[in-house]
Amino acid sequence: MMTYYIEIKLLHDPEIGLGFLWKKVFTQIHLALVEQGSGTIGVSFPGYGDKIFPMGDTVRLFAATQGELEVVDISKWMNRLRDYVTITNVKKVPNDIDAYAQFFRVQVKTGKGRLARRYAKRHDVNYAEAMTHYEQMEEKTLTLPFIMLSSLSSSQEMKLFIERNILNEERSGSFNSYGLSREVAVPLF
Repeated sequence: MMTYYIEIKLLHDPEIGLGFLWKKVFTQIHLALVEQGSGTIGVSFPGYGDKIFPMGDTVRLFAATQGELEVVDISKWMNRLRDYVTITNVKKVPNDIDAYAQFFRVQVKTGKGRLARRYAKRHDVNYAEAMTHYEQMEEKTLTLPFIMLSSLSSSQEMKLFIERNILNEERSGSFNSYGLSREVAVPLF
């Protein structure tokens, strides 16, 4: 049961867009959760679906115990971003929760280019020849909210698409290193 949380609010700045701030903030959250490594910390986006910015401007980190959130020490990870965020102390989740949400990653795995590169590698043919196998295929695109991230190992940009599923009951399980899960439902308030 997720009974404690910390809230991080991204501060609006006319010179720095929310997309850029999300990239920086969520990278730090990801690094903190990787270091923590237990899969017990989950995230939620209270402003998910916002018209101004689809991810909103707030992220909450949830845990079953206050100690789990204190061990992550998210303030340390946000130290470089202090001018752009506010971070609450650990708080108790309100008692009158009537909705819960699963936030999980959705990956597009059907891009023609990606499939052709994979086909070329597996069948020892060149890329152009491999592309002929996918000429008639329709590209799938996602319209879900996302956060742009940069791989720290390869510096490649990627979109972390996030879907929300609203439920009327809490569900337990574990989270990935982004604090997302298809099995866990966190309080929605």
